[in-house]
Amino acid sequence: MQIKWASGEYERHGFPGKSEKDDHINKKLFVGSIPRRATEDNLRDLFETLGDIEKLYIIRDQEKQSKGCAFITYKYKETALLAIRDLNGQAYIMDSKKPLEVRFAENK
Repeated sequence: MQIKWASGEYERHGFPGKSEKDDHINKKLFVGSIPRRATEDNLRDLFETLGDIEKLYIIRDQEKQSKGCAFITYKYKETALLAIRDLNGQAYIMDSKKPLEVRFAENK
């Protein structure tokens, strides 16, 4: 079964206009401005409130230290859109002084 939003629903929920060519919209997000001591569980607690997560990992250096950013892949692209709208520049994790940066991950 495939579920698609009805015409006009993207705009009604505060997203930019959508056309048929936008069906490639990704469901993988880049999350920046994460405190270096934050864990996957800290991120999951926040991002799972919006929907089902398929993958979540914090980018780490060779010494296994966080680089302050992560990738989160949602089950549905609509949930990724909600996360960007609701969390980007507005959500804080732990005692961070900077809000999270939440955007679509760039495909290489």
